[in-house]
Amino acid sequence: MKKFFSYTSKLAMTAMLSLQINAADLKEIAGDTEMDKLWGERVALDAGERGAWFKEAKYAMFIHWGLYSGLAGDWNGKTNFGIGEWIMHSAMANISVEEYRKLAKDFNPVKFDAKAWVSLAKNSGMKYIVITSKHHDGFAMYDSAASDYNIKDATPFGRDPLKELADECRKQGLGFGFYYSQYQDWNEKDAFGNSWDFKASEANFSKYFKEKCEPQVKELVTQYGDLAVLWFDTPGKMTKEDSMALVNLVKKHQPRCLINSRIGNGVGDYSSLGDMEIPPENVEGLWECVDTTNNSWSYAWYDQNWKSGEQIAKNVISVVARGGTYMLNVGPRGDGSIPVGASEALLEAGQWIKDHAGTIYGAKASPWHKSFAWGDVTVNHGNLYLHVFDWPQSGKIYLPGLSNKISGAALVGLKGNVKVKKEGDWTVVSVPKLKPGKSIPVVQLKYDGELKVDHGLAFDGETTANLFSLFSKQKDCKVVQLRWMEKFGEWKHAEMVKEWKATSEVTWDVNVRKPGKYALEMKYSCDDKADYSEFRILAGKTDMTIQALDSGDRYNSKRMWGRGLLPRVRTLRLGVVEFDKAGKQQVTFKPKNGAWEGFHLKALELKAYK
Repeated sequence: MKKFFSYTSKLAMTAMLSLQINAADLKEIAGDTEMDKLWGERVALDAGERGAWFKEAKYAMFIHWGLYSGLAGDWNGKTNFGIGEWIMHSAMANISVEEYRKLAKDFNPVKFDAKAWVSLAKNSGMKYIVITSKHHDGFAMYDSAASDYNIKDATPFGRDPLKELADECRKQGLGFGFYYSQYQDWNEKDAFGNSWDFKASEANFSKYFKEKCEPQVKELVTQYGDLAVLWFDTPGKMTKEDSMALVNLVKKHQPRCLINSRIGNGVGDYSSLGDMEIPPENVEGLWECVDTTNNSWSYAWYDQNWKSGEQIAKNVISVVARGGTYMLNVGPRGDGSIPVGASEALLEAGQWIKDHAGTIYGAKASPWHKSFAWGDVTVNHGNLYLHVFDWPQSGKIYLPGLSNKISGAALVGLKGNVKVKKEGDWTVVSVPKLKPGKSIPVVQLKYDGELKVDHGLAFDGETTANLFSLFSKQKDCKVVQLRWMEKFGEWKHAEMVKEWKATSEVTWDVNVRKPGKYALEMKYSCDDKADYSEFRILAGKTDMTIQALDSGDRYNSKRMWGRGLLPRVRTLRLGVVEFDKAGKQQVTFKPKNGAWEGFHLKALELKAYK
């Protein structure tokens, strides 16, 4: 588990960089903690034999569906840009409990079709479905005896769609699970999250927990057959005793059901990373990435930023290559229909996955621990699978530090010759110069013996070497993960070096395949305070001084609710560096003159000099 803790320690966030809303709301929701705390502690988890199916599945469907879906982002003629399921919140439309509850009388999803939903997930290559049974708004999307504020009793629909969905998953051979918001319930004065109608100081959380939360969780684990997952969210200030009460309740009735880390207090079976976060290096333990087919989790009429089928397939590959499971969300409309933009892309990705199933299901993470500029690698049944996102014009793929003999090489499902040879500590894979197929070609390499790879940084001289800050050694500075929202709830992430001092140094050890001149670029963000500051770069024969250029970072902007940093990451070409020999080289980046506060280094990039 060492790698997981190494990764998470590097991502320790500075206080209040996360859910940037007004101070009272933030204290109400998160207890003055970062969003990582609100989501739950990130720890390395492994459910043992119970988690075997999770390691095999690799891909799942998340569904956010509720009263908010009918609003589709609009309230009283105004569009609220951001994640639609939070529209009730004071940071969005600020809808009172009284007004929000009226939505139920008009909620009638007549186009809901459990068979169609499950068929879509299955044909998309997904192995289980998790759906919102009760989100933060407090409305139950199933027939709940614990609260009449539910879809069966409070709407003209009068049915339990989640029962129909659970039954259909069982018919079609998919796993099924529930999302449940255990801490936030904006409909209840004794729960947390609603500071615009209720006073947190007057809340009796124990009353809400005993009278609504526990009874509803019991309904979910006793009335819907076998469950694959119980997916909790935002534990906030819940005690370990509270978390364990829910864990014990689930395990009593569903001993095979897995519980995610957002149950809180480190007692889950597997870890859910931050929303929309695909980590840059391998993460150990049992974990998942949760993402959306567009930007919002629930349906928002204006959000047409659909991921393409190819992008979805790339994301599945990238998450599996880091050792995780990808759970991708769809947001059905209020009428129960799934947007065509989502379904078409899912089916396109599903066809690719069907054709390359052996590279995904049950596959292990890349032995290089990170992606390459040309694509990514998974391992399964004694094969390395090279997923080539960017087909090399030279017809060569370079693999650094692979000790194993390659006894077989081929394109998966495509015609074309593949040859392999060794050049020092590099394995050179020769492929057709013309890209075969229309989507993501995969090269299969059969290796002999136990896999042995040097996963240090390397530069083949033809494709980009990304010297990310996360892969560096730091002296008198540190790597943190900046996390910000450009629309409410739509998360962006970047690992950056910050807290520079005159004595700071950042270094990367890089295996350079061949000597020569190469272009150097920098990915960074910078505010006006650090503008004009100078840095020194040493690489091979080159000793270069560069000047930082303000990228437009802003503090306390309106878009960040007057709190924290809104970074603007840009790429700047710095110049040409020369390596006079092949093999291990050191690249060093350090301050020279000026004030460096407000300068954040994401990566240096080495590229072919053209």
